[in-house]
Amino acid sequence: MANPNPSKYPALALLITILPLSLHKMVLTQIQNGFQSLLHTTLASSSPLIPETTTPLRTWYTGFTAFDILMTTSNFIFAHVGDGRVPALSVYMVQFAGQLVPWFAVLMVEGSRTSGSGRKRWWKSAVVWGGLVQMFGYGTLMPVYCILDLGFVDSRERGSLRRRERFGVAGMVGAAVVYVGLTVLGALPVESARHQWLLALWQEFPGYVVLGQIVAARVFGGGKGLSGEEPQKEKEKRDTALITRVYKGAYILAAATQLAVYTTILASKTGFPILPSWMHDPEIGSFRSVFLPRPFSSPLTAKPRLALITSDFFKWDQILGSAGMLIWSISLLRSAGYGEQGWGAWVRLAGRIGWWSVVAGPAGAAVQMLRMREVWQRDQEKKNA
Repeated sequence: MANPNPSKYPALALLITILPLSLHKMVLTQIQNGFQSLLHTTLASSSPLIPETTTPLRTWYTGFTAFDILMTTSNFIFAHVGDGRVPALSVYMVQFAGQLVPWFAVLMVEGSRTSGSGRKRWWKSAVVWGGLVQMFGYGTLMPVYCILDLGFVDSRERGSLRRRERFGVAGMVGAAVVYVGLTVLGALPVESARHQWLLALWQEFPGYVVLGQIVAARVFGGGKGLSGEEPQKEKEKRDTALITRVYKGAYILAAATQLAVYTTILASKTGFPILPSWMHDPEIGSFRSVFLPRPFSSPLTAKPRLALITSDFFKWDQILGSAGMLIWSISLLRSAGYGEQGWGAWVRLAGRIGWWSVVAGPAGAAVQMLRMREVWQRDQEKKNA
C-alpha cells in the first residue's frame, strides 16, 4: 500500500460505495432488462439480424472465436448508435465520445509516470485500461482504477514522465487525429453490415491512439530537448509544462464536442425546414431525452427493446464513470495541498466544477482539476525551495 495519506480516505469511501452501484447497473441490470436474452436469441438464429432492423449482424472478423464474440457483442450494443434509427442516442454518443478524450489523456499521462523512486507503474498502462474499459464499461472500470490508484500510489508524489517526447505537440496531435478519425468513421450514419467493420475498428482505439502518438512523435517531433540528461528541477518543470498542455488540449476538444451537441439540440428546437430530416426528431430537441437515463430503479419493459436498453446503458455508464473520475480528481487536488486556505477555496472550486462540467462535461471538469493539481504542486514546491 502507499504511504498513509488521510486526505484520500473520504474519496476511497465514496468510490467503494459507487462500485456496487456500477456493478449493479452495468452488469446485473443488463441481465434483468432482457439484453442477455435478446443477444442470445439473435445469435441463435442461422442468419442473425440486428433487432428491429433487416440488417445482418456480422459474426466473423478474424477467425479467433473469443475476439469475434467480443466484437459481435460490441457491435450489437452499438448497433443503433450510428444507423440513424435513434437520433437522440446518436447525438448523445457524440457527446460521450468527446468525454473519452480527457479520460484517455489522463490514462496516457498517468500510465507514463514513474514512482518517486523512478520505477515504472506498469499496472497503469493506458492501452490495458483502455481495452478493459472497452470490454467492461467506463462506469464499471473507472471506479476500480481510481480505487487502485488512491490505494497503491502516494498521491502526494507526482513522479516523472517516461518517454516525454511522446507528449510533445506532434505526439498529442497524432493521437488526437487518430481518435477523431476513428470516431468519425464509427459514427457514420450508415445502416450496413460493412459499417460494423468500422465500429469494430473503433473498439480498439486505445491501441491505435497510442500507436499514432508514438509514430507522430518519432516522425514529426524528433523528441529534441524532451529526453536525455538534465537537472531534476528542469525535468520537473518540463514535465509540468507538457502535462498541463496535454490536459488543456483534452479540455478544449471535450468542450468543442459538448458545445457542438448543445448547438445541435438548440437548432433542433427551432424546427427550421432547412435542417436535415433527422434533426426534426422531437427527442433531439430535448436535453432530457438526449442526456438523462430512466431512473435507477425504473420498471422493466414487457418486451426488451435494444435501443432503450443501450441508451440507458450508455447514459448510466457515463454518469457512474464520471462520478468516479470527479471524486478521484478532487482527492488528488486535495492531496496536493489545495483547500488548506479554508472553505472559501472549496466553494470557488465547486463553482468551477459546475461551470467546467456544463462547458466540457464531467470528464472535462476532472481534467481541469488535474491540470490545477500540476500547477499547484509546482507552485508549492517553488515556495518550499
